[in-house]
Amino acid sequence: MSVHKTERLTLRPLGIDDRCYLAEMDSDRDVMEYIRPAIPYDDAFIAASRYYNLRAPAGGGVWAIERSCDQRFVGWVFLIYLNDTPEVELGYRLLSGMWGKGYATEAARCMAAYAMENLKLGKLVAVTHPDNKPSWNVLIKTGLTHRGIKRAYDFDCEYFVLENTGGND
Repeated sequence: MSVHKTERLTLRPLGIDDRCYLAEMDSDRDVMEYIRPAIPYDDAFIAASRYYNLRAPAGGGVWAIERSCDQRFVGWVFLIYLNDTPEVELGYRLLSGMWGKGYATEAARCMAAYAMENLKLGKLVAVTHPDNKPSWNVLIKTGLTHRGIKRAYDFDCEYFVLENTGGND
């Protein structure tokens, strides 16, 4: 996996030392509001290993998002297969203290460009909870188009698509 840089962020391969941040997010009720119930930190720390084994296309996976100015962990962004489909999903999660600063959009735009230009994807998808309007905004600002409802992660999600007419499916 390669490292990616934006104006303010460094996206680097997720490391084993990031488990504490993954656990912090997965145990935060605000972060998990639209995803699943938050779990106790100790349980989330143990469960963090799942992030290192997500099914991803070649060149995809999970990247830690850090602020370039101080290497502070902001969250993660991924390119993985959506459930058991061949569709590649763009996803992200940020520490609640990092919300509202444009980091999610900046990281998502970087990964969307990488998916289209380097991975040569014909289509990139994303899903979000119907009530998660901030995530809708990130996806729209990233260039994805809302295409209705799709069942994913055991609930009906809002489904977004970015198509690349010059890539492959």
